[in-house]
Amino acid sequence: MSKTIDFLPMNVPTVRARVLGKEDRELYKEVKAKAKEKFGEKSRAYQTTIYGIDTENVTGSQFFWNNEVELYLPKDQRIMNLEDLGGIYNKDSNFFSGHYADTTPLCLRTKTPSGENNKQILGYLERQLKGEKINGAPIEFDSENPILISGLEKIKDSNSNNFYGIKLKIGNDTKIVYNKDFASSKNKIKFGNVEKDLLTKKDGLSGVYAGDVLYVGSSDDYLRYSDGDGWVVVYMGVVKDKSKSL
Repeated sequence: MSKTIDFLPMNVPTVRARVLGKEDRELYKEVKAKAKEKFGEKSRAYQTTIYGIDTENVTGSQFFWNNEVELYLPKDQRIMNLEDLGGIYNKDSNFFSGHYADTTPLCLRTKTPSGENNKQILGYLERQLKGEKINGAPIEFDSENPILISGLEKIKDSNSNNFYGIKLKIGNDTKIVYNKDFASSKNKIKFGNVEKDLLTKKDGLSGVYAGDVLYVGSSDDYLRYSDGDGWVVVYMGVVKDKSKSL
């Protein structure tokens, strides 16, 4: 029998992620001011974007705010995505102890919303997806074969039936991928050697977030939920001094 060995290449880069804190107060104030300018202070879109976010203490995390913050980060930085989350878990499975942190994509399972508040956003996305393809084939998704969509553009929607006052537009920076790890029948998800409980649902759309130390959540209907335990985590890029890595 031949001799085999599994190993990690020595040239795999170490990357850094950082939780935004009070030292980022000016960034938060800038994002809030820009959102007010873009959407209008009294608009539902603006209120949705800042909902539950404490710009003075730099706390809170929710889908709309996190994606807005990403617009004002340096080009080599981004809000934590699913791959970054996996890397963090593999370095420190308990990194999010006492907190939660949202990633940037939406998970779509069915064309029927599980919550009335998401009806307008889901309907607008569904109409756009009819013209999109993955690997040259029309996109078909369901509870057991959901899609993850990231890089969506937020557009103000004055339709009074739109709970959030925002439509999400597919653009040049949008990425759409299938991911059966988030099928409604799954209750566990693995990131390398780390396994977490997974909260999913059957219908509609949801965000994806790290939930404390125990689970990954992708079952919430309320996309703008946020409280003081929320963290915004930023991917910082490759670390030159590995002694200071996460």
